[in-house]
Amino acid sequence: AGPMVSPPTPPSMPTTPRSTLGSPLCTHATRRSGSGDLAAGPRRRNSLSEVEVLPWLCCMAPALSLFGIYISIIVTSLFFPRMFYILTACLTFIVLLWIANLAFSSMLGAYSLREGTRTDWHALLEQLQNEDPTANDVLHIVLLPNFKENERMLKETLENLGCSPMARGRTRVVLAMEAREGQAAREKAERLISQTSHLFADIFATFHPENVPGEVAGKSSNTQWAYREALRQYRP
Repeated sequence: AGPMVSPPTPPSMPTTPRSTLGSPLCTHATRRSGSGDLAAGPRRRNSLSEVEVLPWLCCMAPALSLFGIYISIIVTSLFFPRMFYILTACLTFIVLLWIANLAFSSMLGAYSLREGTRTDWHALLEQLQNEDPTANDVLHIVLLPNFKENERMLKETLENLGCSPMARGRTRVVLAMEAREGQAAREKAERLISQTSHLFADIFATFHPENVPGEVAGKSSNTQWAYREALRQYRP
C-alpha cells in the first residue's frame, strides 16, 4: 500500500479585524478579530467602528462643531466684539434659512397630503382587480404578536384594522400569543376572535411554545412562529 496522504486542511474562516475600543488620540486601539463579524456581510473598506483618526473625527464631528460654536461665541464676545457681531449675524441667518425651509416643507407636505386624500385609492384598487382578477388577487396577512397585552387595546386594534374596506374580503389576522401566558391567553384569544371575526376574511390565534431549542423568547421568535403557522394555514 502506498503512503497515507492526509486530506487537505480546509481553509480557515477569514477573520475580520475590528478596532472598536478606545480613542486614537489617547488610548491604544484594541483589535478584535473573529468570524462573528462576517455575519454582517463583506467587510467594508471604511467603517466608523475602526479606532483610527478619520473615523474618530467623523464620529466626533457633531460634538466638535457644537462645542466649537459655543466656545467661539464666548471667546469673541469677551475679546473680539466685532467678530462676535459677525458670528451672531451668520448664525441668525442660518437659523432663518432653517426655519424658512421647515415652513416651506410643511406647507408642501400638507398640500401633498390633501391631494393624496382626494384620490379614492380603494376604488382604483377594485378597478385594477376587476380588470385582471387573477394577476391582482392579493392576500393580506396581519400578524399581531403580543404578550400579556391589555385585551381592550387589542380589541381596539382589531376594530381599527376592520375599518379597512378590504378587511372583510382580503385580510387575515393572526393573533400571535405566547403559550407561557397560560390559560388566560387562550381565553383572551377566544373572546377577541368571537368579537371581531365578522370584520375579517379570517382570524385565528397561534401560541408560541416555551423553551424552543435555539430560540430566545421574545417578539421576533413569536412573530416567526405565527408566520410559519400562517403559511401552513393559507399556503395553496
